[in-house]
Amino acid sequence: MSDDKITLDKLLSLINVMDSYNPDEKLELRNNCEYAIQQFGDNWIQNEDSRKHPLWGFFGMSPGISELGELGLALKKLQSKENYSDLLERLRSSVKFNGAYYEIIAGYWLLKSEISFEFLKPKKNDKTPDIKFSSSQRDLILEITTKEYSEDYLKTFQNCRKISNLLLLNSSGLRYHVKNHRPLLSPYTTDDILQACEVLLEKAKVSGFEELHLQKIIDLYIFREGNQEKVPKKDRVNIFKMPKSDEYARVRGTIQKKAKQLGQDLPGVLLIFDPFFWPSSKIGFSTSKLRHELEEKIY
Repeated sequence: MSDDKITLDKLLSLINVMDSYNPDEKLELRNNCEYAIQQFGDNWIQNEDSRKHPLWGFFGMSPGISELGELGLALKKLQSKENYSDLLERLRSSVKFNGAYYEIIAGYWLLKSEISFEFLKPKKNDKTPDIKFSSSQRDLILEITTKEYSEDYLKTFQNCRKISNLLLLNSSGLRYHVKNHRPLLSPYTTDDILQACEVLLEKAKVSGFEELHLQKIIDLYIFREGNQEKVPKKDRVNIFKMPKSDEYARVRGTIQKKAKQLGQDLPGVLLIFDPFFWPSSKIGFSTSKLRHELEEKIY
């Protein structure tokens, strides 16, 4: 399928229906999102190679757009910081994006809290902490990371991203809601869904409303703006289900691996980002178990 020309208006059109924002907040969100995208260079969104970049994962869903806006605001506020140019260069890299992104967000939070800090420049052939900050008249080291992901999680994420990107880039004048009911681990199932999406997109441009239902796999609706009422209220979401994993093991492994980068010279803090840090039903058990294992008692 040949893509219509991709524009900022298409990528950021979701802002218009994000009802939790008032008109002024929507305008500010739009400006911040545009600023973030502009940092990746002229015509970046038209560049086919850019589609492999993690930033494309921010488009198509309200939480991602909000996070993109926060990134844009953070970049505006932090550009005078030492080593900012190195951080921005890493942000533009598909491989180094995640680390740079979370360092920028952590730096922005410190800035809002009026805490003095500096971004540390990575040393060649050596693992170094990310940020040095001052609190209560003493310096501390901050190492920023995410939980390690399982192979199944990464496979599912990649397959879901293929579907969301196809819908986003080819839905000119259309909207969509998609919900999968089990993790999309198989490339064969994903390929079938992609082919069906291409057919439905073409049909919806004529009919104004199309739907796909694969039992216990996925529900998909593609429609013009005025036809959203045809979508059942329970399905007016964009959700991709990810595989279950041992969250306790993921956190424990991340702490054991990353704590070594804090060094011994200054007190250190390990900051772990994750959208779902603990399953809510197990939060008490997991935190208690982790604390018992890691806690060092000094008498």
